[in-house]
Amino acid sequence: MPLERAQDLLENFDRGDQEGLLRSVDAALSAANGALGDAQQHIQSAAAVMNEIDLLQVADVCKTANVRLGPALKLVSAAIAVLGAARPSKSGGMPWAEARQRLDGFNPQDQERNVQQVDSDLTETVGALADAVEKINAANSALGEIDLLDVAEAGAVAAALLGNYRAVTALVGHITAAKYGGSSTVDVAFAEFEQLLEDDYHQLALEDDYPAEAEAFAELDEVLDRMREIRLAPRIASRNLCAVAGGFSSGKSSFLNALIGGTEELLPTRITPTTSIPTFIFNIKDADQSINVFNHDGGNVQVEPEMLQQMTHDFKREYGIELKRLVDRVSINTPQLDACPNVALVDTPGYTNPDEAGGATSDEEIALRAIWQSRFLIWLVDCEQGTLPERDVDIIKRFLEQRAETKRGDSIYLVLNKADKKAEDQRASILAHVADVAQKHEIPFFGIALYSAHDDEWYGCEGKSFDEFLKAINDAETLTMDVLEDRVEAVFSQYDKHYRKELKEEEGTLGLMNRLSLSLDDDQENLEKSLTSHQRRLKKVIKDQKQWMEQAATLQRKFQHSLQGFIEGVEAMRHK
Repeated sequence: MPLERAQDLLENFDRGDQEGLLRSVDAALSAANGALGDAQQHIQSAAAVMNEIDLLQVADVCKTANVRLGPALKLVSAAIAVLGAARPSKSGGMPWAEARQRLDGFNPQDQERNVQQVDSDLTETVGALADAVEKINAANSALGEIDLLDVAEAGAVAAALLGNYRAVTALVGHITAAKYGGSSTVDVAFAEFEQLLEDDYHQLALEDDYPAEAEAFAELDEVLDRMREIRLAPRIASRNLCAVAGGFSSGKSSFLNALIGGTEELLPTRITPTTSIPTFIFNIKDADQSINVFNHDGGNVQVEPEMLQQMTHDFKREYGIELKRLVDRVSINTPQLDACPNVALVDTPGYTNPDEAGGATSDEEIALRAIWQSRFLIWLVDCEQGTLPERDVDIIKRFLEQRAETKRGDSIYLVLNKADKKAEDQRASILAHVADVAQKHEIPFFGIALYSAHDDEWYGCEGKSFDEFLKAINDAETLTMDVLEDRVEAVFSQYDKHYRKELKEEEGTLGLMNRLSLSLDDDQENLEKSLTSHQRRLKKVIKDQKQWMEQAATLQRKFQHSLQGFIEGVEAMRHK
């Protein structure tokens, strides 16, 4: 019974009415108990009287003697029929003399009174039993009007839910309060880079005449974002990220559960949307399985697999809390990925999940962000669709464009999941069709394979196998943080190039003006004054250009110094 039932019962619960009903039930049951006691007394009384009745023995004797007793025999037969008792003859045939002897002592009036007493006792017993039944029915009827049992049942469910609420509340509190526990060296270097960008670079941008300041700032800001990611997740940043993506219900979580193995499923799998935040799965050498939930400030708490199972889209409906507002990511270290130490798999939300209104960030945004940040892509398609949907094609092509822009290469593997639901000839047809669609849209896939996460079985592939793909991405050279230094150097190289070009032009113009001033006659005083004014302005511009060039060079050295300190700190953290 759901919590709502308990709440409804408790809201309509009138304690006075329920206590009155309970008193009625108690009274009815007490009366029934008394009536049963009376019936028992009447039965005992009838039994006592029966012991004094000689009718049965007399009947035995009379039968043996073949004597008709007239009305007395009829009375005996009636008593035998009513009481259901008939004693066999003990004597095996008693002579007339014994019968006569018994009859001599037989008093019909006394025996008739005894029989009447038994009949009366039995009648009263039946009445008492009927009264007891009536009172028990009354008590049962009163019980039917009492909600206490329903309240107790609902209360038991509510108590179980309350236990979950307490566990969830504690988890949310721990996640919110968790503090980032990284390296102070990394933190200081990151803060220095951030301050240089916000203060020193901003000041240079206000003073100089560099025309591409917006682009330069955006490039440096991207470096800062990458530093932030590395700072909060150094173990993830040191691996080749491979996003596992696809539409809603394509079976991403089931696929990953089958891939990482183990006795129990780690990732939640339900008919409704499950994954609501990016989940990174990787291996730390010689470390036991662990699950950590990170907030947006880098603080983290370790949770048990049972709690991870609850961290789905149902979390908001059940507990009223949107996890995406609190949780940045989940990381799972599992020994089952020890063969791929350089890879981190990313379980992403289905980009077609029917998000609830008012959410902080849509599932599509979260999924796409995780895809763009990844170097490799495993794209899952529900085999029952029979094709590669256009929306899937669009996202995969955008992934390829991102890789081309950053010159980071691309590797895509298409998995046609739930292949067990298709006949063998249909599987082959679907595989060929998807391969044609991929080639038509110029998607350079590493391979396309038919798979069943339910059976953990591969049914054939186009191109290379999935195991070959995993080996390839594990063997691929991991991206180093030297790329960040290269990007900073490229930004300031453009600055230096601009300043030198401007200096060359301005110094050339100044030289020309100097030569012109030497060739002027004395009667060209106004022209001389104009040239002198332009010469002073150019000298000021040249001076400013040289000053800006020096400021930019100094700022570059500062950026590189903080970046080098950051890289050294991260490397130290990775080797702990």
